[in-house]
Order: sequence, then C-alpha cells, then structure tokens
Amino acid sequence: MEGLIHCARNSFKDQFVGFEDEPLSLLRPGSATSENGSKSETLFETIEIRHGIVGRQFPDSPEHSVFHNRSQQPASELAGFYEEQYFGKIAPQLKLIRIHSRFLAGREGSTGSFSLSITRSLFNRLLDQMQANPWVLWLISSKYDGFHHIKGKKKGHADTYFFGFFHSAIVWTFLPETACTKALLISRLSSQHESFYALLNSYTSHLFTPYVPLLAITLTTMCSSDEILDRYANDIINVEKGTGFSWVSRDISVLSFNVDALARWSRASANAQINIINLLRHHESCICALDTIQAKHTGGNLASSNAEYKEDYDRSITEILDSIHVLKMRADSFIPYATYLKNRAEAQISVIFALLTHEDSVSNLKAAEASMEIAAAAKRDSSAMKTIAVLTMVFLPATFLATIFALPVLEWEYKRDVQMDGFQLYWTVAIPSTAAVFFVWAMVTQRSWISNKILKHRRRVDGLGKKDC
Repeated sequence: MEGLIHCARNSFKDQFVGFEDEPLSLLRPGSATSENGSKSETLFETIEIRHGIVGRQFPDSPEHSVFHNRSQQPASELAGFYEEQYFGKIAPQLKLIRIHSRFLAGREGSTGSFSLSITRSLFNRLLDQMQANPWVLWLISSKYDGFHHIKGKKKGHADTYFFGFFHSAIVWTFLPETACTKALLISRLSSQHESFYALLNSYTSHLFTPYVPLLAITLTTMCSSDEILDRYANDIINVEKGTGFSWVSRDISVLSFNVDALARWSRASANAQINIINLLRHHESCICALDTIQAKHTGGNLASSNAEYKEDYDRSITEILDSIHVLKMRADSFIPYATYLKNRAEAQISVIFALLTHEDSVSNLKAAEASMEIAAAAKRDSSAMKTIAVLTMVFLPATFLATIFALPVLEWEYKRDVQMDGFQLYWTVAIPSTAAVFFVWAMVTQRSWISNKILKHRRRVDGLGKKDC
C-alpha cells in the first residue's frame, strides 16, 4: 500500500492538478467582499446535517429531530469545519464541503488537466482532517469515474470512499466511533446539485451507516439520466421523422433530402449515441456500487462496529438494502431501453451515411451531365472555329495576292478587254499559294496523323510484297 500511496502523492503534483492560490469564487453569491467593495476571501458551500440530537441549544428536542444547515463559509473558517461536536451521546452527522473544478487541458500555460478552486495547503489540510486514505489523490487527479472503497487499515486513516460521475465526484470518510461522515464534493459541471442536497437531507435517518453520500449521488445520477435520456429520445425521434426510417415508417419512396439537413441529423444522432453510451457507463458504475453494498451485507451480515447505535445501524442497513433492490429493478429497466435508443441512433447514423452517399452520387451524376453538355458545346464551338479557320485559309492567300496585284507600282497596261495574261498570272500564283498554306497547316497540326498514315501504308505495301514472293 505504501507504493500506491507514493504514486498517488506524485500524481497530485502540479503537472496533474492545478490549484489557485487566490481562487475566484465559482459559488453563489460569490467571494466575500469587504466594506469598501474589494474582494477578500473565497466562499465555499458547506452542508451540515445531524440526526437524533439537534444541538446543545435545544436539549429538549425529540430524539429524531434533524438539523440541516447549508451555508457559505470563507476559506479561513474551513480548517475547523470537520471538527466533530459531542452532545453527550452519539449524534450521527454529515459534514460536506463543495469545491469547484475547471478543465484546463489544452490551455496555454496550464499546469494540469484541471484546476481546483482552492489552495493546495487548504485542500491537503481538509483531507487530513477527513482522515482520508492518500490513495484517493490518484482517483481525484486522474478524474476517475466509478465507485472505489479504500479500507482504513493504517492508523490515522479512516475507511475512504470515492464515487465519480460526469457531473461531479465525491470523496467521503466514515468514522464508526462517532458515526460521522466527512465529505468533499468536487463539481465537474456547473450545476447547483440541488437534488443531491435534497436527497442527503432525506437520507438523514441512515447517517448511522457510511452509505448516505453513495445513495444520494446514485439516485441523483439515475434521476438526471432519465431526464437526459428523454431529451435524446426526442432528438432521435425527430431525426427518424426527417429521414423517414423508423419502426413506424410506411412509405419512404417519395422523400427528398438536402445535404445541410442530413449533416444536422448526423450530428444529432452521433451526439445522442455518445451521450447514451456515457449514461450506460455511469449506470453500470451505480449498479456496481449497489452490488458492493448488497454483497457486503447479504445473509444477515449487518453488524456495526459500534454497539452504542447497533439497533439504528441494523435498521438503516435493512432499509438501504430494500432501497437497493428497488434501484436495481429500475436500472434493469433503464439499461435495455437506453441500449435500444443507442441502437436506433446507430441505425440513423448508418441511414444518414447511405443517404449522404446517395446525394453525393446524384451530385456527381449531375456534375458529369453538366460536364458532358459543356464538352458538347465546346465541340460545337471548336467545329465552328475550325470551319472559319479553313475558310480563312481558302480566301486569305487569294485576297492577299489580289491586293498585291492591285498595287499601282505594278502598272498593269489598261485595256478595255479582260487582261488574260494578268488574270492567268493571278490564278497561277494564288492556287499554289493556297495549297502551300494548307500543306504547311497540315504538317504543323496533323503531322502525327500523316506519319501514322504513311507508316500504315508502308506496312501494307511491305505485306503485299511478301505475299507476292
């Protein structure tokens, strides 16, 4: 165990967890302020619950009275918050402090994957006062999920419990000598945890056991999972209506789609899928924790380490086991339904991928058709330009020569009749010139075609000569 503790302490160094020397309060109403309005100390939300004895100021209160105090305390007063109060008899109590955390991975200058809004010295002091096993530092720094129980075998360490979820993680210890539960709630999301606090209060009669924080956060997670799952179920239904592929679909032959809608549905389906998988993962953690308690106390194993409140302890364990039975039945219904929704989301992702592929093929086909039309138009334009070029080559040499012959410097003899000698000379020069232009054009542009024709002719001639031989 010493090696594990050493690793845990090393993991809690600055490169894994960041601390704020003077953290800004992330809890309402905010940092305490002095009279001149300047910030003084950070306020931390605290919960204190006692069962059986309310306090010295109410000595005549009924035995089952409950004291519940929720307040915000400055950092300077937290050092003594976990101190136990003695009322002449055992009064089971729960003391909880909430600390906010911030995700820092990828931020420039960050020293860890997340930061706690508390100073390092105060945080270590609180863990020491809780008598928490140092191994829990590893679970906190690694942002672990699930239920973990570290037995307090070493002197000075109490039984330590850790339960991590996507929304928060809670560390608590239980001292059987005084039935005192000391808890540290680390918020991972900016939620107010109102339902968790309400459940802590409702389980006050079970403070004789170490399982009140576990029951409260498990039930909180299960209830919030129902709300989240219902939201993603609606998203999946909307996607199914859009794509037309669902178990209630009748006709999907006349549906048309656009890429933007398909991309939006794809994001919604993928988001539902990954979050439902996360809900299933945390539900498995809840079931594992409930199974652990059930296995520990099955078969009449309800013994308490403190005989002074054995009767209350046995009663609490019996009621907790009954609650666990109900919670597990609820989980047995949740998991198949969540798995069913996950499979529906996966089916929609496959359908959307096929539709996107189809739309892409249609777009490519339309692009190909447009390219063919452009090529045909270009071919028509090319043919027209070729015709113009040929006509130009036909008339250009003759026009050029006519212009030359019309120059006054040549001083053609004027006669009333047609000048047959000059006319013949003109055509004698014009026709060969036009032929020369076509020849040069053919040699420049059709040289490869002419070469192939000549080569084929030679091969054919050579073949006929061999046959004659």
